[in-house]
Amino acid sequence: MSSSPAPSQVAGFFAFERQPKMNIRSAALGDMESLLTLQAEIHDLHVQAEPHRYRAAPRQVAREHFGELLGDDDAQILVAQDGPDIVGYLVAKHVRREGHPMVKPRAFVLVDALCVSSKARRRGVGRRLMEAAQARAAALGVEGVELTVRGFNREAIAFYEALGFEPELLRMSRRCSQGA
Repeated sequence: MSSSPAPSQVAGFFAFERQPKMNIRSAALGDMESLLTLQAEIHDLHVQAEPHRYRAAPRQVAREHFGELLGDDDAQILVAQDGPDIVGYLVAKHVRREGHPMVKPRAFVLVDALCVSSKARRRGVGRRLMEAAQARAAALGVEGVELTVRGFNREAIAFYEALGFEPELLRMSRRCSQGA
């Protein structure tokens, strides 16, 4: 008989069995500080990766942005709550595009932002938030879910591809100079 512990007792093994149940819900005004902390984390990643495009933003700017989203009937902020902690959020917008003679009218859910705390990644938080966005799209009766992702963010690109998202439009750029 082996004296080693059962797999569920090994530190770090089957850790999901010990985690509190994650709850996906609509954000409330009381979630603002958690949203701001998470947004700062993801924004800092963008500032570091593309300093020619992004700059540090005062917390108040993000506060005003989230306040506007909370009051927008076509937007929804979903949060992932793990025990008492907000560990991720997703901003989903119901978008309607008018058609013209060459393009059909359409409607979709745009995932405008997805942020998962660096401490909670690879635990299914992003997947659960994206599933909720897909459910919102189905409930609205739109054609699907769309999103954009920066080219530097290879981890996010791989995540979205694993969820079945495919490139639909490739936007390319070429900088003329460092100062432009």
